Amino acid sequence: MYHVVSSSSSASPVASQHLGAGTHKANHTRPKPTATPVTHAHPNAVVIHLTATAACWVELTTASGRQIYQGVVNAGSSRHWTEHQAVSLVLGNPGGVSLTVNGKNAVPTGATQPVTLTLGPGQKTTG
Repeated sequence: MYHVVSSSSSASPVASQHLGAGTHKANHTRPKPTATPVTHAHPNAVVIHLTATAACWVELTTASGRQIYQGVVNAGSSRHWTEHQAVSLVLGNPGGVSLTVNGKNAVPTGATQPVTLTLGPGQKTTG
């Protein structure tokens, strides 16, 4: 069975009808996509997911010093990066964020002062 679809408003009535055998209508309901978690570890990437519970200044740079991101992540906001190279992440308020790297907690326990984390693809993070 074929279904002809036209975007023209001047289409003839035949152009919007089913052609061929059968009198049933086609089901045009699309299944809802399923969400894929963003915390999967990628062997050749570093996947960083940061959610702020309090305002936190964040800087993300490559090993060569190229800036990827710099700014304040406000409480209730999230940022997500997938990098295929080593990066440096500076957190001005590490106690004010939830941070996972390749699906593992990456905020040093009890950190209250700014911290710099060096992260790389395939790196295992303890937490």
